[in-house]
Amino acid sequence: MERFTLTANGLLGVKLHPDTQGFNTDDKRLFEVYDYLQGRGMLIVHCGDKRFDFSHPRRLKNVMDKFPNLQVIAAHLGGWSQFDEAFALLKNSGCFLDISSCTMFLPPEKVAAYIRGYGADRILFGTDFPLWDPKNEVKAFRNLPLTSSEFEKIAYQNALKVIG
Repeated sequence: MERFTLTANGLLGVKLHPDTQGFNTDDKRLFEVYDYLQGRGMLIVHCGDKRFDFSHPRRLKNVMDKFPNLQVIAAHLGGWSQFDEAFALLKNSGCFLDISSCTMFLPPEKVAAYIRGYGADRILFGTDFPLWDPKNEVKAFRNLPLTSSEFEKIAYQNALKVIG
């Protein structure tokens, strides 16, 4: 029995924000959803905020270990305000990561270092709208010390891979 109609409704995935929704990313009550999404859709998840534990990067790592075929986009380089911890936990995980809410909180050189550490093939551009002005986010993105190939991957080529 199929309880979810994600693909029947033309949706590509599910976005979760554990910190504002008040649950742990690795809550067992979500396992049925994660299992369903494997091979059918993607999980887009807010990650990291040192003020809360709901979305700590280790929780996403737990989910990815249990559901290895789950396509994941981890927001905020995998751990807003917990960038180093996220990198240590997710650098070899295979998930995609976006750079939303990163360029204004980290120096451009540090953002570029994370991008290269994860691999530019895994990074997506994001603005975190409506929190931030997309024009400012695009400007900050263009000011990162990246190669033209890295910019192209992050701006659109990786998104094409993700959505097929």
